[in-house]
Amino acid sequence: MTKKKQFLLNKKTGKRKPVGPETADDFLADFEEAGEKWRAGDAAKSTRFFVRAIETYDSGLQTFPSSFDLAYNNNTAQVLTSLAEAVSEGRNASDETRDQALKMLREALELFQRCLSVQEFQFTQAQEQASMAQDAINVEDAMNVEDESTMVDISTSDASEEERWASIVEPVTKDSLLDTAVAQLETLTSVCGLMSSQGILGLAWIEEYARNLLQGKMVAYLDGTNRNHEVALARANFVAAYSDASFRAGQLDLPTYERDLTTAFNQDLHLTTDPQGLCDRADALIALNASIVASTHYAPNIPPNEISQIKAFRWAHLTKALNDLAAAAKLPTAENIPRIHMRRGDCELLRLRLSEQPARHATAGANRTTLLKNAKVHYQSAAKLASVSASPDEEREASAKAAVLGGLSFDDAHALVAAPEHFEANTQLVEVVEEMTEDALLPVEILAGFSRGRT
Repeated sequence: MTKKKQFLLNKKTGKRKPVGPETADDFLADFEEAGEKWRAGDAAKSTRFFVRAIETYDSGLQTFPSSFDLAYNNNTAQVLTSLAEAVSEGRNASDETRDQALKMLREALELFQRCLSVQEFQFTQAQEQASMAQDAINVEDAMNVEDESTMVDISTSDASEEERWASIVEPVTKDSLLDTAVAQLETLTSVCGLMSSQGILGLAWIEEYARNLLQGKMVAYLDGTNRNHEVALARANFVAAYSDASFRAGQLDLPTYERDLTTAFNQDLHLTTDPQGLCDRADALIALNASIVASTHYAPNIPPNEISQIKAFRWAHLTKALNDLAAAAKLPTAENIPRIHMRRGDCELLRLRLSEQPARHATAGANRTTLLKNAKVHYQSAAKLASVSASPDEEREASAKAAVLGGLSFDDAHALVAAPEHFEANTQLVEVVEEMTEDALLPVEILAGFSRGRT
């Protein structure tokens, strides 16, 4: 958010006692940045920073109620806080925690909407003032006024206008409006990920909200900007999340889900040179795989031929995700390369899971050893790159996953098994195995071997 311009007056020198924040900018604290820094590594610490950011912004708004910067950052903090609190419970988040996070996200949407209303008013006002100023110039040129006193009055009026703009904020532009609208859409995308317990009623208001945003406001804001790709990607991510929520709620069949996903990432998007877009599409395809697993898990009587078709479908889309991640890792503009390589390792393990019974996928089964080796190589690469880039959290996670795979092999029945001596010498890896089974990267049967070893 662009800060208000400040013009400093001459001040008397000398020591004085420290005082609290005196201007609106003073309240734009660094707590939000610190919270973002710790999101991946220490969710609890991240949450505390986000809470302190909200407290600081709220205090600032009480002192400077008309500060647009503080209002905007307060909205952003609300979104990040809700996400941080959801993450703080980890992969075992309770329904109560998810509902609380959902409540905060909905509050954030309301705050963003208020923010957007203020922006729209300021934008319209600025346009009207610009139009009036242009009309005045046109009239002046037409009359060719030469009266010196009149010219002095006009210049004085212009100076007052400039001072008035400088004393408020820089004019709101279509880019400013688009920033807030995209933030709304991204928040709505996050909401979709928490809607599993809300069912049809929850999906209805999301669809209506998104329609008004995508087909109305954002179309108008885009005109005259060069941000079509950015908005198209935000839209694709929303469609992916909404389709996933609809499928999980039983409101969308698999072919429609696949079609919506494919269309969303192909429409007005050229991802070959966009690493973030490639990663987003890969994540959407991995989410598709996870939702299929969840839906079939509760239907144990599926005929073997249908299971084979489903596994072939999953293999094809996980392979597409893997290709997207590989392409993203090669681009010079890619960020967080270690995380991309870790996702590649995850993808290989998800493909390996398709070699399991029932209805073992032929290609996965024939290449099980290669898939396991590839996953380990990707994790090792991620750990090495994280070490070089000073990313301790990614290095720790990738190293642990690679170490886990170092203790796995296949038995005579081609099932994945753990070497007891490997994990006895590295007991901390057992917890990593548990997390990997919860993420469906490894079969739960591996844990049974550990349980027998502990008794």
